Amino acid sequence: MDRLWRCGALTVFVALSGCASVKPVQPKYQSGAFPEIGAETTVSVGQVMVSKFDYLAQGGATLRDGVEASFWMGRGGLTAGTQLVSAVSSGEEVYCQAPARMGAPCLKDADGNGTFDHAYTMNAYGFLVNGVEIPQSAYRVGDQTIQDGFKYELLYQGIDNGVVRVAYREYTENLARPAYSQELTYTMELSGETRVRFKEISAVIHAANNNEIKFTLESGF
Repeated sequence: MDRLWRCGALTVFVALSGCASVKPVQPKYQSGAFPEIGAETTVSVGQVMVSKFDYLAQGGATLRDGVEASFWMGRGGLTAGTQLVSAVSSGEEVYCQAPARMGAPCLKDADGNGTFDHAYTMNAYGFLVNGVEIPQSAYRVGDQTIQDGFKYELLYQGIDNGVVRVAYREYTENLARPAYSQELTYTMELSGETRVRFKEISAVIHAANNNEIKFTLESGF
């Protein structure tokens, strides 16, 4: 009888492990640069003109809407802007509040429509329990934290009375908020093209208006 009980308990434990255990998604290296040097490029207002990045980042999701505290025992609610770490449970993607330990809230987008619709609590064994359906909560997915490396970028912000406005952003820890930023301005030549420089960057602006900018990158970050 004792042997049967132990076998039954083991079977239940294995079943639970296979169905609900949570495994955090490991950080991944991201690297690259934009645009191609020497190629004429056009970007719209608000878009990245020049970028370079090389970092180890943890993927995750940022809440656009809050989730009430009533869905987790003994834990506070999640406010808009809360960052959740990407994880996998039973082959499905979930997002949990870091650090992912006992009592941590986890959310799942069951129908993949861009809103979280189910909430869970992580127990002491790393299983998801107390699953409940919740009002839809919007989120966005992306790399959240830089664990090693950097990301630099220039964003086009339009032109005012012949003065081109560009924003420099430098990320070294958190991809949601730049560690350093600087506003840059360049006066367009009355005729012909305008060459601009910033740090190691050199570019020739061919044309610019409040919708887009056309330029050629000569050297990048």
